[in-house]
Parts: sequence; C-alpha cells; structure tokens
Amino acid sequence: MRRYTLALVTAALALMCALQPAWSGDAETSAALHAEGRRLLSQGEFVEATRAFFKAFEADESTTENAELVTVLRRVISLRAELDRKRDDQVWERSARSLRAFYYDHLIAQEALALDEQFHERFGTVESATMLAESRMEMGLNEEAESLLASIDAGKISIYGRFLHGIVLARLGRFERAEQIVQRTPLPSEADTGLLFQSARLRALLNDRAGALTQLARAFEQLPPSRQPIDRRRALACPDFGSLHGDADFSAALHTKSMVKESSCTGGSSCGGCRHAASCSRATGG
Repeated sequence: MRRYTLALVTAALALMCALQPAWSGDAETSAALHAEGRRLLSQGEFVEATRAFFKAFEADESTTENAELVTVLRRVISLRAELDRKRDDQVWERSARSLRAFYYDHLIAQEALALDEQFHERFGTVESATMLAESRMEMGLNEEAESLLASIDAGKISIYGRFLHGIVLARLGRFERAEQIVQRTPLPSEADTGLLFQSARLRALLNDRAGALTQLARAFEQLPPSRQPIDRRRALACPDFGSLHGDADFSAALHTKSMVKESSCTGGSSCGGCRHAASCSRATGG
C-alpha cells in the first residue's frame, strides 16, 4: 500500500509538471513559491505545499531545499495515509513519532495536537500526557496544558515536563509557582538541547534575560550544524522569547557555533522522512 500511495503522489506531481509551463532559473519566483509552500505547510495543506515546493525547485534548481522538502513530504503524506491502518502499537508509535518530529520542525502545531491526542488515548502514559500538554501549549491552550501537567504525579513527571509546566504557569501569570519550578529543578550536567531550550523559554518568561540567553546558547552549541536553522526558526517563532526579539545578544545566541560533528543523521530538512527517525533522539524529542 505504501508503494501504491507513493506512486500516486509521484504520478500526480509528474502530471502537474507536464501541465505547468517550465520555469527557467528564476530565483525570485522560486523564493516566492517557497514562501507559499511554507504558508501552506503551516496550515497542514501537505499536497498543496508539495506542489508549491516542486514548482519552486523547477523555477531554480540550484537550491536543493525545495527538492528535499518534496521528497520528505511524499513520505509524510504516505505515513499520514497509513497511520490509521496500523494495528501494531510499536509500528504505529514509530510512525507517529516520525510525523510528530516533522510537525514540530515545521511549526504545524495543530497537526501535532491532533496526533498527540491519538497518542495519549492509545498509550495513556506520563510521556504521552507530557507530549499532549506540550502540543496544547504550542496551540496557546495554556489552561488545558496546565491542568494536564498538574495531574501528573510529581514523582513521575520528567524534568522536561516540569519546565513545560513552568512555562504555562508563567504564561498564565502564576510567576511565583513558575519560579519555584526553576529553583527546585536544577538542570542535569548533561542536559540535552530539548531541556536547555525549554529552560531558556521559562527563564525568558521570568525576565531572567542572562539565564535565558545562556541556556539558549548552550542548546545551539549542542545542535549539529544541519539542525541549527530548523531550531533557529522555532526560536524566532516562539512567543516566549518575545522580550528578546530584536536583541543583538538573542541573535548571537541563535547563531552560536555548533560543537557537534554531523553523525549518521542525513542532515535533511526534517526528521519526518528519514529512515533513522524512529531510533533518533532528535526525532523522538529525547
């Protein structure tokens, strides 16, 4: 079924190309089409976004990002079509995590929320509750996110979940409780990028400018070079860093030089279509 679905997408794109006039190295047109693809993608219009990125690549083939996005989106469309038909929990979970990574990489919060609702209904774990709360938070559903995080046993919630709880509390104006989370939840010495990023968000909301910038710089320092533009886009779009927008030090933190060598990661524009996604901490949020 997967091959059939991919064949349909490929055939549709080929037909589209045959019906469209050829572009001839027009960088400006390509940029406009890419921007339109991004807009469509942010709305969850995956097939339409694929068409736009394909046209952008036709317009200017010197930029490989559009071709990468077409390839990844074909895989995403296939995974989405197949997800409801997967009965084995492990197979379903691998596909769901891969899709979730893609949604977060490309700021498609509404799709992440819908997926995490399915995930939590299916597994009902502390982790799935934390994932759902995070997506509620990304959609601005702060009361709902706070209620879910507060319902998790204090002895079972992860440090990542605690930071998320602090963020929603600060968003809701409950600064004293948010500050208590910061004070009672020291960062591990080997904190990963995810923890550092959430810590930076929380500190920014609590007006700890120096702390936020330090944690953010540490987060970007731990990212592979190919990953940095994706997380930079996330940081710039994140309302919790609003007090830092336009700050030269904020820009400097986002452009911290990576101290990580590229690994077996394909270094593409998203985890969503990567064959390593199911076992990669970048894809699973670990």
